Amino acid sequence: MSWGYRPEQWTIECVTCNNRGMEDWSTKLAHGLQPIQIWVPDTHDPKFQTEYRRQALAWAEYVKTSPEAKEEVAYWGSMAMDQGSV
Repeated sequence: MSWGYRPEQWTIECVTCNNRGMEDWSTKLAHGLQPIQIWVPDTHDPKFQTEYRRQALAWAEYVKTSPEAKEEVAYWGSMAMDQGSV
C-alpha cells in the first residue's frame, strides 16, 4: 500500500492556522495519514533518570556475566554495522 509519503519525508511539525500549514495538513489527510498524540517519559525527571540508570546497570551486569547475552549483543552489533547504523 502506498501512502504517498516516504518515511524520510515524515516530520514532526507544528501546524499553525496559515494557508501553507493547512495545505500540508489537508494533503497528509488526503494521503491517508492521521495526526496522533503520544505521551513519552520526561527524561529530565530525577525518578526517570534513577530508573534508567538502575535498568542500564542491570543490563550491563547481565551482559557481562551471560554468554548468551554477549552473543546477542555481538549479533545485533554486527547487524547495525551491516546496515551502516553505527
